Amino acid sequence: MESKITHMGWHHHPPQYIVLNDVDTTPVLLSPEFVGAFSGAFFAFLFGIISYRIIKRFERFIQHRNALITLDRLLNEHIDLIGLNRTGALNTSPILRNHKLTHNRLIKLPVRKELNTELGSLDIANRYFSYERGVYRTNVDSQSLNYTLTRFEDVMIGGGVLPGENWHYIVGAIDQVPGHLDKLETETKLLLSLVRIHIRRLAGRGIWYANTHKDLDITVTNKELADEILTLENEIKASVERSRSITR
Repeated sequence: MESKITHMGWHHHPPQYIVLNDVDTTPVLLSPEFVGAFSGAFFAFLFGIISYRIIKRFERFIQHRNALITLDRLLNEHIDLIGLNRTGALNTSPILRNHKLTHNRLIKLPVRKELNTELGSLDIANRYFSYERGVYRTNVDSQSLNYTLTRFEDVMIGGGVLPGENWHYIVGAIDQVPGHLDKLETETKLLLSLVRIHIRRLAGRGIWYANTHKDLDITVTNKELADEILTLENEIKASVERSRSITR
């Protein structure tokens, strides 16, 4: 029996094709789902940035306002200490002229270096920086004078005798203190009056003001400043009179 093998070529099995009908040819990036998701994410990102800026400016405003209040208290303390140092110097001078020593010492004025960066008003910050340097020089002079008085005291306690030129030096130094403190007090009152005006102007201000006034500087007229200085001086006089009436 003879077998026959028949070889069939590829053309005997025609290829089959799958035809897809009604295919959406819209690009994926323009699909409503993608546009909606992208828009939501973009506006959420944009809203986050805007909210961050608004909050940060408001926080800066609050920091500035708190720094003004801190500066107000610091300058009030300076006025009080300046008065005490002036009185102490005036009381010490006649004692030294009689070649006697006293335990009276000048009080160091405190400073707040952090206020230089916490103040949001460039004008106030610059004024405070200059004022702070003046206070620093005053403290250096007063501490040097205190040290000299202490050394003189040690010599006398040890039975030593101070030469006349030493007494002349210390009396001359202590006699210069009141005049120097008068100038510093004038500068203190000027800065304090300006700070008080700023605090009063910012009272009741909120987030809208913080985001529409970036530098937080305020225009103050010479008359307004002069009136505030006068008000401050009257308050100081009234406070001194009350203190005297209590100690009587």
